[in-house]
Amino acid sequence: MNIRQLISRAAWGLLFMLATACQTAPVDLVTPGPVPLAAASPAATPTPVLPPGGALVIAPVPATATATTSPAPTATPTPTEPADRQPRRLARETTTATRLPPVPTATRPANVRELHTPILMYHYLSTPPSNADAIRLDLSVTPERFEQQVAYFAAQGFQTVKLQTLYDAVSKGAPLPPKTVVFTFDDGYEDAYLNAVPILQKYHFIGTFYVVTNFVGRPGYLTWGQIVEMAQAGMDIQSHSVSHIPLKGKTVEVLQKEMAQSKRLLEQMIGQPVNFFCYPSGQYDTLAMTVLQDTGYLSAVTTRGGVWENEALPFEWPRIRIHGHDQLSDLLKRLRYPELAP
Repeated sequence: MNIRQLISRAAWGLLFMLATACQTAPVDLVTPGPVPLAAASPAATPTPVLPPGGALVIAPVPATATATTSPAPTATPTPTEPADRQPRRLARETTTATRLPPVPTATRPANVRELHTPILMYHYLSTPPSNADAIRLDLSVTPERFEQQVAYFAAQGFQTVKLQTLYDAVSKGAPLPPKTVVFTFDDGYEDAYLNAVPILQKYHFIGTFYVVTNFVGRPGYLTWGQIVEMAQAGMDIQSHSVSHIPLKGKTVEVLQKEMAQSKRLLEQMIGQPVNFFCYPSGQYDTLAMTVLQDTGYLSAVTTRGGVWENEALPFEWPRIRIHGHDQLSDLLKRLRYPELAP
């Protein structure tokens, strides 16, 4: 037998032995056991990113392996606030103070107080001129329509308060009439003295008038004499800045001038504290709120719509804008008093 024949026979013998081994191999080599499960564990690692329940298809995995899927439920946290309220912009400042929904106090966090107190926002209280543009028409409420609104609130048992009274109620829990409404008038137009004040006094109401100090004495605006007279008559005089520039994106120096100078001048002229502010054109940012607080203001109103005043958001109180075309029924819908009807 030559070498070629020997190699051929050896190869055939090796193939025969391999075939025999495959037929007689123990079955426990393919039986599932700890080794295959351990090898599969890397595949189970990404299961937390699957939709809820998606990781369950890998069962039966021992209890120690399923522990890797436990974070999956945290991907869908349960909301802690009802959905009927939109988040507030200070959510970035404090999570517990994020625009809480209009629900009874008992269901809100104990350290946050919020009152359903509409603050109404007016501008002109006069008949607009014949050549008035769309903006002037929107900002102008006629004396007749204003009196209709005031008379309705009086008939429904509402009372008016100054902002200090509302602030004490919101921030300290001080007493507040069960039906309270606040009338505010922006910019310091002369028709506030000529038309708004007499109507308010007729129904034993008061109003808050936000004055732009650089505008005082200009044609169509209040004079210092009128402002002092209004304050002495019990009206609430507060600040609307020095020059009515938007306060968003301004430097600290500009903000201090607009806020501090107007506060100081008004207090000097009327002899009363001026602790409340109205953002010109509704424009402000976090720095503006910080400077307001540092300047000594207690609260500020915005042009954002809403009727809930929150103690955690004293520098972002919402108001209800009154448009020139608003009927009484339009106003009542925005007040969110279900029992009210025109």
